[in-house]
Amino acid sequence: IASILENGKSQPVTLLWGLRRESDVYYVEEFESWTSRYSHFTFMLTLSQGGSRWAGRKGRVTHLLHEMKGLERYAVYVCGGRKMVAEVTTLLHQRGVTRIYREGIMNPNEIPRDRYEFLEMSIAEAEPFTGIVEGERSVNKTGKAGM
Repeated sequence: IASILENGKSQPVTLLWGLRRESDVYYVEEFESWTSRYSHFTFMLTLSQGGSRWAGRKGRVTHLLHEMKGLERYAVYVCGGRKMVAEVTTLLHQRGVTRIYREGIMNPNEIPRDRYEFLEMSIAEAEPFTGIVEGERSVNKTGKAGM
């Protein structure tokens, strides 16, 4: 996502991020700074098990998809648990999305902490772009964090 934002293009970029609890939240300051810096970037965080003090969105990341209009125009990158990735992919197909990129993940405990970093990707031909991520520090097969 960082490389898409920093390359100077103005294509809309949306990050839908689902986690379980407040204690699972990380990188929020970074994403909020991107929202301030890039007018074409949108960040939505939801917690499936948010506590009573959580003032943000509650529910699964799939609920955020229902808030988005015109999804068929988007290229979508999905990263998370296998069940969520399958569910989101089915929902995206039902909504007419044809450009879907998925990332296999591993248990983050299998990857040394110093190997965590943003997964940077660039989809030059895509107009709007949405990243959908659910889970705790999910890590892809290359050893990079699922962002």
